[in-house]
Amino acid sequence: SFDGDNRSVRTVNYSTYGVRENSQCEYYFFNVLEELDIPGEWYIDKKTNKLYLYPVGDIKEAKIALCTNGVDLFSVNKAKYVYFNGITMSYNSKSGFIINDSENIVVQNCNLGFLKGNGIIMSNSSYSGATTTQFYNVTDNMIKISDGRSRAQNLKPARNFVQNCFFSRQNDSSHASAIIGGGVGDVYSHNLFQKFAAAAATPRGNETVFEYNEITASPYEVTDMGAVYTSGFFGLRQDRFNYIHDMSANVKMGHAIYYDTF
Repeated sequence: SFDGDNRSVRTVNYSTYGVRENSQCEYYFFNVLEELDIPGEWYIDKKTNKLYLYPVGDIKEAKIALCTNGVDLFSVNKAKYVYFNGITMSYNSKSGFIINDSENIVVQNCNLGFLKGNGIIMSNSSYSGATTTQFYNVTDNMIKISDGRSRAQNLKPARNFVQNCFFSRQNDSSHASAIIGGGVGDVYSHNLFQKFAAAAATPRGNETVFEYNEITASPYEVTDMGAVYTSGFFGLRQDRFNYIHDMSANVKMGHAIYYDTF
């Protein structure tokens, strides 16, 4: 909220590192009518259900899509040997695929774009993944993989995979990674990551392999970050034969591969 008399702003959530004048802690405001002054910005009046948009160009011939009540498009539970092939899904306020407790579930040759949630959430599953699929402008993580506690603690291989996929986030302020998480023995290879504000990939899990990937123009906004971000808390992995290039010169403390808290 704004207090014009006292020239102050109250935020909904707190900032971990604070907001200080003349510091490297950048900040921005969402959904503020008074700040609607640059092409591409918008404001939603929730009381009147009106959208105010400063277009980047002529919108007479533009395709306009509105989603007011999204649902997770596919939910897979305790299934085996299911293949999703050649599906295009976009303009949804929730996620594309929710996969739980399953084996050999494959998303291939699909297109997932303009989703408010995740592209694919995969939990406690094995021998499953995505291949030759395009992800673009997914607000949350494009692929999020997590193991069950018993599998992780016992180092039971999951062997999930993400291969030959394309990930891109254009003109989107989301700081979520394209890929985050990982189980035991997962493989992420031969993927292209393009233009992410923060880390393009945050692989985790023991004996996970991140190889033969190309990452460009990432990160371009978040400081103290890497195109590939990992931590000593995330398990032991192999990062090898990746091509990371054309990182933004504006990002301070930007790294190709950032090993944090080791």
